[in-house]
Amino acid sequence: MITPEKIAKRKITIPAANDNGDDSIARTDIHFGNRNITLLIGPDLLLRFQYKEQKGNQALKRLKEKILKNKKVFTAERQRSIQKLLVADREIRELLNKDKKELTKRDQSGLDDFLNNLRRRQDTLRTLAKKLKFEVIKPRKEYFCKNCNGFRPGPDLTQKELPKCALCKNLLKKLSINQLDTDVVNYLTGHWLEDYIANIFNTLKWKAWSSPTLLIHGVSGASHQVDVLAIKNGRVLIVECKTGEFSPTQVMNFLGKYYDIRCHQALAVAIGRIHPDAKKIIEKNAAIDYYDNIRNIRSYKKLIKKISQI
Repeated sequence: MITPEKIAKRKITIPAANDNGDDSIARTDIHFGNRNITLLIGPDLLLRFQYKEQKGNQALKRLKEKILKNKKVFTAERQRSIQKLLVADREIRELLNKDKKELTKRDQSGLDDFLNNLRRRQDTLRTLAKKLKFEVIKPRKEYFCKNCNGFRPGPDLTQKELPKCALCKNLLKKLSINQLDTDVVNYLTGHWLEDYIANIFNTLKWKAWSSPTLLIHGVSGASHQVDVLAIKNGRVLIVECKTGEFSPTQVMNFLGKYYDIRCHQALAVAIGRIHPDAKKIIEKNAAIDYYDNIRNIRSYKKLIKKISQI
């Protein structure tokens, strides 16, 4: 037997989680020079993946806990309320950003109109958050010029002196404006569904991960962003989640991930509808399934049943 020379040997022993071994997998983080390689290893599994740990604030942590316990989050009424909440927050941000960009000077009448407009949107935000029972509103400090009666950009990190108005050079005053936390906005936009689906898999005895930064390396060497990764008995499954609709192009991109990762199964989940042409593409691939049009508790239970049969 001939073996190559000058190759360092490193033996890694990973104890099995149970005596059966079939469902035992382990994660190992390898530091090779300046590279970090993360592997999932099992009797029938070798998968390279990576993700960054997210530093969530308390508001986001409470929101995640509440959503994962709430089946009604899937109802059409609840989804409409969440969208209205996001729209109200976006309108507040757009009003402030437009004011900062245009640098206009207002009289008292113009200021009253602007503040009333801003106040109505903040009231809508509070009403919707209260209805949803989401503790997600956060007072945010904005800079205001009392001479121009307008909001202004804040100082940059290198600016040591007191912030002044970019138009009249008057000293700026801080005002608190109620908005959604940025992390909360990103979560409600779609990441909540990924966590919810991963949680369902975990309760059904899979080992599942979900993260906006979850990347799996395919056989081509390319890394693919995946919404949910689930593993059971050596089987690897990936999930693509959409809070809206699934287009044929999005399905084709999902298929590309599936084939390059060489996983065993895949599932497409949409709160809205999957386009009929997209469904035809999926139906031609036996290892890929889908579930869409989640509008009520009944359809949610059907989703649970479908996942349990995988």
